[in-house]
Amino acid sequence: MKHLQPSLSGGELSPGMRGRVDLARYAISLGKCRNVITKPTGGGFKRPGSFMRGRVKYSDRATRIIPFVYSTDVKYLIEMGDEYFRFWVGGSLLTEPTFAIDNISAGDPAIVTAPAHGLDEGDWVVIQGARGMTRVNGRTFRAISVTGSTFQLEGFNSLGDDPYLGGGVAGKVVEVATPYTASMVYDVRFTQSADVLFLVHGDVPQQELRRLAADHFELRPFDFKRGPFHSFNADESHVMAVSGNAGVVTVTTNVDTFAAEMVGSLLYIEEKELQAVKPWASGEKNVSVGAQRRSDSKVYRAAQIAPGGAYNVAGGVRPVHDVGRAWDGPGDIKSDGVEDYSVGVLWEFLHNTFGILQITEFVSATEVKAVVIERVPDSLIGTAPSPENSWTFSGDGSTVTFSITGANSPSYLDYRVTINGVPVQSNPNYGGGGGVGGGGGGNPRPPGGGWEGIQVM
Repeated sequence: MKHLQPSLSGGELSPGMRGRVDLARYAISLGKCRNVITKPTGGGFKRPGSFMRGRVKYSDRATRIIPFVYSTDVKYLIEMGDEYFRFWVGGSLLTEPTFAIDNISAGDPAIVTAPAHGLDEGDWVVIQGARGMTRVNGRTFRAISVTGSTFQLEGFNSLGDDPYLGGGVAGKVVEVATPYTASMVYDVRFTQSADVLFLVHGDVPQQELRRLAADHFELRPFDFKRGPFHSFNADESHVMAVSGNAGVVTVTTNVDTFAAEMVGSLLYIEEKELQAVKPWASGEKNVSVGAQRRSDSKVYRAAQIAPGGAYNVAGGVRPVHDVGRAWDGPGDIKSDGVEDYSVGVLWEFLHNTFGILQITEFVSATEVKAVVIERVPDSLIGTAPSPENSWTFSGDGSTVTFSITGANSPSYLDYRVTINGVPVQSNPNYGGGGGVGGGGGGNPRPPGGGWEGIQVM
């Protein structure tokens, strides 16, 4: 059955919609639309073709074009090739500021004279505006045999061209070296945020391409600060300690944990027991200046109490800030019917209940040097622990319970057990997660693999 189709403005229907003859849009849509652009006014026109803008750097190697759109007016096409990026703007390669050409010789190869060229051996240049020898215009050349005022155009024979009559400028092609080989370029994944393009590949640490100026780009490793990390260590007998809470510190463990290839990786360490710092509570009465409280996985210190009244109470706004100071209440005066009291405490952020470090030096399987990225809690400062008191028991092959004289604590967290020199769980029913004094750790960009988290002290 044929029918009159007055419009193509519905575009192409997906295969699952081609049977929906009940839809009003069906009569103005297409089952297949190839190489045609539909107009909102109803008609359509053939998709425009493409034309040659220039050659890629290596025509015999894999090359990929990806977009870099900073705004509606600032757009680039990135030529991603074998260990390089080049940039196309308005159909031409992006270049640095141009320099004037004094002469182009007739020869094989042609020699360009330009006293202020500033090129190095192997740089690529684009020439524009030369008179006479116009075949050089708009072309890209590799500069070879570079001297202080001249360079040769590799592969360009000008013996049959008209002589150079003056004018013309040249610009060095903007190029960024990359770790991506030709075999990798089609496997690189990317996403853009403003003037930063984030790139990932399974064999290369994550990179970010930054646009610093209209003709200046920089590729740098992505700076991991808060992970990602592996899951928490599942063995509570493994403990870790840090020698200080800031600067360059020594990290020690009671089991073989570290390897030389972990240098540069991030380490997460956190408290498990927080009994030394009470939780913040709305309405707490008579908080003293200097008192510490924890809230939102952070530790705060009372810097000021709202003045006035016979006593004070904490306000109702939970502190969650991670820098500076903030009030938890309005600081006004209220009455309980007998006495006036003030509401509000000024809380100063001290540190998180965890620390993040970056390993800088491998010392041994149980010790590394690291720089603190986020302050380490005071309770984690020390060295990998050993029990203050120890007991030795000789097993008889069947007894599994031992009585320890003088050990009165009912909590397994107060005990550490070692069998034949190997730390083991002090709680046989422990199911993993956290640890004695805390837990965590990991490598966000492991070279050829990662390492599991370990317990911290």
